[in-house]
Amino acid sequence: MPAGIAGAAGGPLHASDGRPEMTTRFLCCAAAVLVMTGLVACAPTTAGSPPSSTATAPSATPNSTSTHTVITPPASAAPAEDPSSPPTWIITAAGVGPVRLGDKVSAVQDLSGWSVQDSCRWAGFWADSELQLAVAGDATETDPGIAEITVLGSTTGPRPHTDTGISVGSTEDQVRAAYPGAAEGSGVYGPWLRAGAPAQGAIFFTLYEDSRTVRQVTVTTREKPSSEFCG
Repeated sequence: MPAGIAGAAGGPLHASDGRPEMTTRFLCCAAAVLVMTGLVACAPTTAGSPPSSTATAPSATPNSTSTHTVITPPASAAPAEDPSSPPTWIITAAGVGPVRLGDKVSAVQDLSGWSVQDSCRWAGFWADSELQLAVAGDATETDPGIAEITVLGSTTGPRPHTDTGISVGSTEDQVRAAYPGAAEGSGVYGPWLRAGAPAQGAIFFTLYEDSRTVRQVTVTTREKPSSEFCG
């Protein structure tokens, strides 16, 4: 007989006594143990017990209805570059829009609005009321390549710009912020800041002396911007 049952009955039990009360007490104790066992088995899960694993874990694979966030460009974003519209062109050390250093000067005539004069075959021009562009090559060559591209004109209307947003009308501080360590020099039309090395193609930003804003942007393989094209 387990000691735990004896203790629950209040004293030692002897089956050989033959007394009816002992049998009755034994049965009562056994019934109590069974009831307690049943209560333990049906007791709710304690805080330390692991939770039931009946919940379904979320799938790691996106379902077919998932969507991507679409970012709408701001309304003030610059228009996309249009080969037929010089005001939208991007200025780089390799050229301005579709006009590239090394291309033939005569080839610009294939672009809308460009012209090359017979008396100045080493230079080509495009202009409207707000903006002017010019290209120039070596006057001693029969069919010269482009060695210089210049943008000048309006400081308010649409105009070619670098990928950092610098264009005619930008301030000296803006140029220096966009091109830290830019070289400095001076030419016929004023001081300039240069980004890049002329041997590979450089961008010159010529400034007005008084306002210190950009008056013209020149892309060239020459040591500095030319003072004239067809003089």
